[in-house]
Amino acid sequence: MALAVAGLASEGGGGQDSSTAVTRYLIKHLPKQLTQLRNQKHELEDKITDLEQVISEQRTQNAEYERRAELERSRARKLEDRLREIEEKVTASEARIENVTLPVTYKVSCLTGRLVMRLRCSGSCRGGH
Repeated sequence: MALAVAGLASEGGGGQDSSTAVTRYLIKHLPKQLTQLRNQKHELEDKITDLEQVISEQRTQNAEYERRAELERSRARKLEDRLREIEEKVTASEARIENVTLPVTYKVSCLTGRLVMRLRCSGSCRGGH
């Protein structure tokens, strides 16, 4: 627009004629430009509102994801603690089992008589030894 106004001013020979031409040009074109600028402003404000809404939704989603992630981390910690407790109990019970001597009693009945024989194993008996 500045070039068009400068062109009008240089074309006019007299000072009064050129200022009148510039004034007419501005009166003709400024309202159109003002309307365009207002429309662009409204479009930009709408875009800003839409973007703010998107940001708000993303923040809400992100907060929900963070909450779920923390919940899962908490569950994982509880499971790890429980697993550690179970492993400790298993290890402790295995240690006790290794040092235990169990008496074994066998009952053998004879087919021909009424004799019942009892054998006792006081060592570490395995497989009938």
